[in-house]
Amino acid sequence: MKRNLFLIGIVFSMLLYSNVIIAQAPKTSTAEDPIWYYIQVIGTSTVSNRVFTCEEDGTVHGRERYVTMDREVVDTQLWRFEARSSTNRRIINKATGKMLHVVYDEAKQKRFAVVADASTLSYSFPTNGDYNNIKIATNESTIGGTTGHVYAWQSLPAAQFDYAIEFRPSTSMDSDNARFKFIFSGDYLPEISDEKNYYWYHITTAKTGHAGKAVTYVNNSPNSRMKFSLEDLKTPFDDNQLWRVELNNTSDGEVVQFINKATGYAIGTDVDFYDFYYVQPSTEVKGNGWFIASSSEGAQCCIRTKNDDGSISYLNATVAGENTEIFSDSYTANTGYAWIFSFAQNEDAAIPQVDNKVDFVPYVENRRIYIQGIDDYTVRNVYGVTVNKDNELKSGVYLVTVKGETQKVLVP
Repeated sequence: MKRNLFLIGIVFSMLLYSNVIIAQAPKTSTAEDPIWYYIQVIGTSTVSNRVFTCEEDGTVHGRERYVTMDREVVDTQLWRFEARSSTNRRIINKATGKMLHVVYDEAKQKRFAVVADASTLSYSFPTNGDYNNIKIATNESTIGGTTGHVYAWQSLPAAQFDYAIEFRPSTSMDSDNARFKFIFSGDYLPEISDEKNYYWYHITTAKTGHAGKAVTYVNNSPNSRMKFSLEDLKTPFDDNQLWRVELNNTSDGEVVQFINKATGYAIGTDVDFYDFYYVQPSTEVKGNGWFIASSSEGAQCCIRTKNDDGSISYLNATVAGENTEIFSDSYTANTGYAWIFSFAQNEDAAIPQVDNKVDFVPYVENRRIYIQGIDDYTVRNVYGVTVNKDNELKSGVYLVTVKGETQKVLVP
């Protein structure tokens, strides 16, 4: 049975969600098979929920999680944990490839986190309530400063500290500014389509009970403002379920639009509170566009827009007959606010127009392209590279040429 997918804007200030949190140390990984995490402080007031961030000068500060399509910027906030012993870990930043290190600032008489090409330090993650401390476990004596200042602590926004990551004594370890959680980050960012390449994705909900169902454009919807439904993925691919991500031409490079393959329509952002979003032609996009932000779980993400009044609304999957969840900034995994971009296919957006008035008709069978009565023909991919027509082909658009005449053929 088809169920309606409601897309509802929820104001950012509504941040209540009941959830049991269990302290869990990060998994170890290697450079060949990395597992990346955000290191997020529990914190209080303006310090809360900030994450370890590698700055350009090599210092490490707590910053709000970046909402950007720039992978290099996102990578400054991602870290992996490499085994140094059975219990201790070194911590490595994704953007720089450098290790978390600690230095003593003589002028401020404090120990601060930095990144370095090499470090003899390693760390442990003792449980502290529902979260973890981060503790220097080896070679503390090489740092300088007061012995025993070994617990990571998120500093306050005073000008001389600017949310730097300090290391303090055990008397600070029970502060929320010294308790952290490790948030796994998968590759949640889709590729951006441009005038040369289109990357088509399924946008699927991660909502428990409906996970894997895809946002599907419904042309004949009885409600003119609700043009979506949650439907099982179709095979072969259905263009009504395929979306490309484009930068908003009126934005600063961080805002995107989602364009449907079948219609060329975009998901609009204009909304009445607790009313439905609607789909409008991409050439007439109104509203402020969308931001894609990491979720609290791996490859899942949140999709949000900034309203004219400054409030934030999130794209939410609410199924008819079910209550809408209240948005939680700390836990979105597997809720109606969690989405996954699954790559489906790409094609060359600049495929030249060709003369279709030819006397041959290609057809596809068993993922191969044939022409009845003709054996002498070539098959190229959208980049112009000749492929073996006797082999099974991947999904995508191909150019079939007979005596200088070319046609486009879709292999589903």
